[in-house]
Amino acid sequence: MRRSPLLLGAAFLAMALGTAACSAASGGASSTQAGTGVAGGTVTVKAGNKVVCVMTIKSGKGSCKVNTAKYAPGTLKFVATYSGGGKYRTSSGSANLKLLRAASKTSLTRSAATVTFGHEQAERLSVRVTPQYAGTPPGTVTVKSGAAVVCVITLAGGAGSCTLPAAKLAAGSYQLTASYAGSASFAPSTSAKLALTVAG
Repeated sequence: MRRSPLLLGAAFLAMALGTAACSAASGGASSTQAGTGVAGGTVTVKAGNKVVCVMTIKSGKGSCKVNTAKYAPGTLKFVATYSGGGKYRTSSGSANLKLLRAASKTSLTRSAATVTFGHEQAERLSVRVTPQYAGTPPGTVTVKSGAAVVCVITLAGGAGSCTLPAAKLAAGSYQLTASYAGSASFAPSTSAKLALTVAG
């Protein structure tokens, strides 16, 4: 196995055993023993003390699917141990995989394109944060008009809403954006601009 970056989500681990396999020599040292044919048996993959998956080796190869969403971003060490089989002895190998925060997409919608000044509470702004893979993004989304904060929404199930504060915006035309702050597992994102008119 080799080092490679992975995004949080689903990833595959693969191990191939050819006509040579590592074997345990006396004193715990490693050696390589050549042979003919292909290896069978199983490979157990662990992260720390937890079993990630067990591969069934066929024709010298095996793979398994790993739900990396279960792990926090950072460097994760996988250790694969081959059970041995036939002329092949047990062996093991490891790989450090870097897990990155999954991307997110933030969308902003409004209940009406125009609201009357002094009656802004009739306008409801709704946001939704969609993850790149699986999971539910937690945290907050800040809705702004330029640099001015219109409201801050705490997400529940990846979504939320707010009403406009009274007289927060003067009469005129505005472009609103919603910015997700991100979390330990999900990267920040900002919505497309959404037009809103406050009629005087």
